[in-house]
Amino acid sequence: MSKVLIVLFLSICSCLPAAAQSVRDSARRQEPARPETRSSRQQNDTLKSKYINPGKVAARKAVIRSAIIPGWGQLRNYSYLVNKTDSNGRKTARFWEKGLTLGKTAGIYVAGTLLTIALIDNNRKYDDVIAELRYRAANNNQASVGGPYSRFPQQELFNGRDLFERNREIIYFSYVITYAANLIDTYVSARLNYFDVDQNLQIGFRPAIIPTNQLYGYSFAPGLKVTLKL
Repeated sequence: MSKVLIVLFLSICSCLPAAAQSVRDSARRQEPARPETRSSRQQNDTLKSKYINPGKVAARKAVIRSAIIPGWGQLRNYSYLVNKTDSNGRKTARFWEKGLTLGKTAGIYVAGTLLTIALIDNNRKYDDVIAELRYRAANNNQASVGGPYSRFPQQELFNGRDLFERNREIIYFSYVITYAANLIDTYVSARLNYFDVDQNLQIGFRPAIIPTNQLYGYSFAPGLKVTLKL
């Protein structure tokens, strides 16, 4: 009987460590996961590298400058174009590229100057026509003496008034188009400055004869062959 009790006691003692280990494993599985803290999120964000497009950044800055002062963005593009180098450290800007950039800057102010001159002249003529119409309305349709439009009949004065009003609207619209073209050109030029084009890139055009398959034979037609060398 004592032997049976001893064997039973040893069996129970051997099972106790396994039971304790299973209880610890189940408690570890049931333990809730720790929420991600702010510091850990910031650490993970710093490990992720964000790509910044330099062409987009430069285009945004150039557009802001041209929006403030037309042509300022083109001058910034010109300064980048002059200092642009290839992998060997050589200047890549060609003479016609620099001349085109400066020419566009000058073209903005030439267009603005011409539009302003046209607007001043149009408004002066419009005021003269209105003054003549008011004089005739106050003097029983009698023409003024020595006026610039005194020799014109009444209907032509009305037509001239409508014409000058339409011209004024066209000039204002041309101002908007010139300003928008200034912004678009600044943005596109700034983006293109950051595109790498190999200096060995060549394109050629030459005439060629293209065979065409007909029902009863072959015939040939003139064509143009384009060759692109990368």
